[in-house]
Amino acid sequence: MFKRIRRVRNRLKYGLEELVYPAADAAYNWLTTRKKYRLLKSGPQKSGLHLTHVAFFGHYNAGDTLLPVVLRDLYDRQLGRSTWNKQHVHKVVDRRALARINSSDGLVIGGGGLFLRDTNPNQLSGWQWSCSLDTLDKIKVPISVFAVGYNRFRGQPDFAPVFQDHLRLLAEKSVFIGLRNYGSIEQVKAYLPPELHHKLRFQPCMTTLAASLYGDQARRSPEVPPFIALNCAFDRPQFRYGEKMGEMLTELARGIKAVSRLAPIHYYAHHPDDEHFLPYLEALEVDFRLERLYKRPPAIVLEAYRKPLLVLGMRGHAQLIPFGCERPILSVVSHNKLQYFLDDIQAPDWGIDINQPNLPDMLFHKVEEMIRNLDAYEQAVIEKQARLWQITAQNLEEIKKSYGA
Repeated sequence: MFKRIRRVRNRLKYGLEELVYPAADAAYNWLTTRKKYRLLKSGPQKSGLHLTHVAFFGHYNAGDTLLPVVLRDLYDRQLGRSTWNKQHVHKVVDRRALARINSSDGLVIGGGGLFLRDTNPNQLSGWQWSCSLDTLDKIKVPISVFAVGYNRFRGQPDFAPVFQDHLRLLAEKSVFIGLRNYGSIEQVKAYLPPELHHKLRFQPCMTTLAASLYGDQARRSPEVPPFIALNCAFDRPQFRYGEKMGEMLTELARGIKAVSRLAPIHYYAHHPDDEHFLPYLEALEVDFRLERLYKRPPAIVLEAYRKPLLVLGMRGHAQLIPFGCERPILSVVSHNKLQYFLDDIQAPDWGIDINQPNLPDMLFHKVEEMIRNLDAYEQAVIEKQARLWQITAQNLEEIKKSYGA
């Protein structure tokens, strides 16, 4: 009876948000279709460049909402403010799209986990960009692939044969290919001949640089009451959890129940599917606050990740965005890309694999230790972000020369 009351209370408590979704959705679409939408408060000098940006433009996933905006802001800050033409990565590059690309000063592809075979299944490239080999060969402007990830899941089938041919031509034509972690670099090397391996460079996701890019706009305000943010991912659960999904998620919920004794829990849903974890929390009577970050403007997503004491994240951007906002992170690893990032920043112990035995105990003790030493973890994040910023600044200086800025 009490569990049922708790469930009804939670649904009523957060169900009111559904009333404002249509208005928020319309406002977001209006803003993001305007080419001038940006988060930078101070305007850099104009570069005179006209650039084409190919990315996943969407608002049904909080990471995808923020990612393209931060990329353009980063380019604008480092290269000078450009005029941008946006093309969705899934839209077929036809003759008109090719003409728009070739009439610009350069093509930027990224960021995000675009090297994935099933988000946009196609035989043009084998990955998310719907651009044929013939069309790719006709692109005449400098191409930079920026902060793209190899997003193949554990146990997921390999790419179609066309992927290898497309990737090779892309590597040959690009002035810069930046992959967002060294794990992706090693995976992508397997599809390229050795003479092209040198083209693959490390370029961390731009969301990990939020505080360096936006300043106090992306740093924690001390007035915010302390809480822990939690996100769980449910895209392709068969690859994340396998046949024991119920057992694994129950164990995770037990760990969160223990963690909730240390600080209140706010559940950050990046996508509607992420709410599949809520019944597991409710079954154990875990008190939490639901915050839906999907279908929200980029500024709202950024603001949300300024607030927590620390973040327990299973999605890539539930790890990368808080890191960018100088928040300590503890990743629940159900996809190799999360561990790739932790290895890159030399903090492998900031993650716990979902398959780890004694998950509840490990989760509780690690969170307890992090809260006890919060200042040290915050300082470590700041120092690690500074290193990533230095790498990015060098990469963009190289790209700037290629674009003639």
